Amino acid sequence: MSATKSTFKHIRRSPYQSLAAVFIMMLTFLSITVFSFIVFGSSEVINFFESKPQVTAFFKDTATQQNIDDLKKQLDQTGMISSTKYISKEQALQIYKAQNKNDPLLLDLVTADILPASLEISTIRIEDLSSVSNILNKSPIVSQVIYQKDIVSTLARWTNAIRIIGVALIVVLTVVSIFIMMTVIGFKVSQKRDEIEIMKLLSATNWYIRWPFMLEGILYGAVGTLIGWIIASGGLLYFSPFLESFLKGIPIFPISPLFLLGLLLGELVLAVLLGIFASSLAVLRYLK
Repeated sequence: MSATKSTFKHIRRSPYQSLAAVFIMMLTFLSITVFSFIVFGSSEVINFFESKPQVTAFFKDTATQQNIDDLKKQLDQTGMISSTKYISKEQALQIYKAQNKNDPLLLDLVTADILPASLEISTIRIEDLSSVSNILNKSPIVSQVIYQKDIVSTLARWTNAIRIIGVALIVVLTVVSIFIMMTVIGFKVSQKRDEIEIMKLLSATNWYIRWPFMLEGILYGAVGTLIGWIIASGGLLYFSPFLESFLKGIPIFPISPLFLLGLLLGELVLAVLLGIFASSLAVLRYLK
């Protein structure tokens, strides 16, 4: 009998145990897929905020162009600045008009003289935000400094917490998956103990005996992974319109199909390795 036929024969003889193994593998890789989506999305959100002007300095009306140029030079000399963008009073008025184009009353009340000129600054590292902010606050031509350190720092803390929780959950589920598959396959091996003894007496190699059970472990892992990935990816696609509306302005969607397929391929490789490992441990003691 071929290894494939033996594998499906094992599954048919104890379908409920096989379903339990597939179910726990599905939960494990569903968690891995969801965790991967969360980490990918949170990383993209952080990268988005990091790429935006992180510090905005509003100038006093008494600030001259020479004063502003001297301040920009001082900032550039720190080596912490990735880019700067100067916004004049007239440009600030155009931005204000674009933001309030549906409210004529507000447009009539504001002129360029009222709005301050500003300097938008991006730092190379988030850690440099405080230092740059201190430099700007000490400048006599700066009236106010606004920076989004709190937003990025909070997102970074949440992302790190999610990673720690996610990794812990995945490790626990992976260990549980291995033990359940070992139990399921070990039970099936014990049922065929006499048959295995006869095969060994007939000079069957360990690989010949082990291979059907390894195929069984691989099958549990692959099927469970595929189901978990389909559920997680389907949920992501279903909630994409809501998430896209919630994250308006942050270019995360649409998710690249290559990313989803690459994630599936990586999970299948991991599932196959787990299946081989668990089934090998289950069979090992009967081959000594």
